[in-house]
Amino acid sequence: MDEILAANFMLFHDVVRDDRYDLWIGDEAWELDYYLHENPREKRVPFAWLTDFVGFLPMNERMSGRAFLTADYNADMVDHVAHHPEVRGPGTVRRQP
Repeated sequence: MDEILAANFMLFHDVVRDDRYDLWIGDEAWELDYYLHENPREKRVPFAWLTDFVGFLPMNERMSGRAFLTADYNADMVDHVAHHPEVRGPGTVRRQP
């Protein structure tokens, strides 16, 4: 994750740590989706993730390095969802005492 996405997630993490919520709704919340797939035990309430498009397309097909990087990132996203489908949707949540 780059610095901006990490900072965005840390702000979210600080807010939900101090107060209880019944549902997290993330509109284009890529940083939250990414972090929860990397750390699924952090999901404490249902998470509704909204987006228009999942995945990335390389901007210039002639730039094979970018195409490879994009394909690799997309494969990582597919792998996240395959291993932790409970993150996007009601699934199992770990309740705090």
